[in-house]
Amino acid sequence: MRSYADFNAGELAFIEPLPIFERNTATERYLDDKQVMQERRSCLSVYVFCSKLEKRVEEFNINKHFRGSLITFLESGEPFFIESLHRDWPRDEYLSQLTTYINQLKLCLNVQTSMPFPVSKLEIIYEKLTSSLKQVDYDLSRLRFANSYWVSDPKSYGMHLSNHTQNIFLVDNLDNLFQNNFNVGSVFFIVVPITNEQLETIYLSYCPLRIVYRNNNGSSVLLEPFNSLILFTNGIMRHAYEWRKKTTSDETKNLMDKIYNDMQGLLVEFDKYTKNFRLHGELNQFYIDFIFKKLYGLSFKVNNMSFESHVNKIALASKIDRLSEYFVKMNNRLNHLGLFEKSVTDGIRNISEN
Repeated sequence: MRSYADFNAGELAFIEPLPIFERNTATERYLDDKQVMQERRSCLSVYVFCSKLEKRVEEFNINKHFRGSLITFLESGEPFFIESLHRDWPRDEYLSQLTTYINQLKLCLNVQTSMPFPVSKLEIIYEKLTSSLKQVDYDLSRLRFANSYWVSDPKSYGMHLSNHTQNIFLVDNLDNLFQNNFNVGSVFFIVVPITNEQLETIYLSYCPLRIVYRNNNGSSVLLEPFNSLILFTNGIMRHAYEWRKKTTSDETKNLMDKIYNDMQGLLVEFDKYTKNFRLHGELNQFYIDFIFKKLYGLSFKVNNMSFESHVNKIALASKIDRLSEYFVKMNNRLNHLGLFEKSVTDGIRNISEN
């Protein structure tokens, strides 16, 4: 998958202005009403989608140096419901034109998408940056040879990439790294050998979103305590989505709908949970209890309802259980970090007061 972010937008700047889709708002609202009248399982607004798409294409054409929003929109999976409508109503001329237009944009911008599930901008950046680093054998001084469009700021510890929303630090000098302060939730690419103690120090000091480093064999290792929750959840959503498409049982369809919707709700709760830890350095028991109860309830329903596919049942239940197990392990680890920081703070306070 190839993509762009604001810090490599130079390549996008050379693309000619894109054509604007000729909208018919009356037809878009008619399609919205038609979805409701036919009681579709999932109803999304064609009018709202076209408005968002039009705005992003116009922004793309107006400003050559901030064109990443259209790329992110096309890669996010939002256009999939238009393609789904077109498959259901293949004779609808407006949907046919809109689908063709979306595909032309993807082709022009070299955007590749394959599944109707969330793909974060960070995932795309991680994949592209990892590929660029491998091409130059993780030598930061040669990074521009792999991709001349990376815009970076040299630092004593390596390099700093920023698209104004996400800080990414490429590190080839750990001693200098520990002499600097970094925002909580940053991303670190470590391209030199690193010990477990140094990894622990990075976690304790900066609470990063993820760390990428090379093991003894030279291959990349990804540590992502928060993001793994999202990956596990998306895997469950994908399983439920695919099973629902294939089943003929109304009971199974209803449960898959519930699992999919509950997983979407859990994504919101995971976001609250992680933000709370980053802001306060401790875990919120309310979020923990809520998430545990939700996962337990879903696992119980999957294991205790009759399905036409025993293999699917076991596979889905095991994915939910693995998410629960990972959540337990992550809680234990983060609780240790939070308690460690709290004990240090309390110790300093006691020394100061006494």
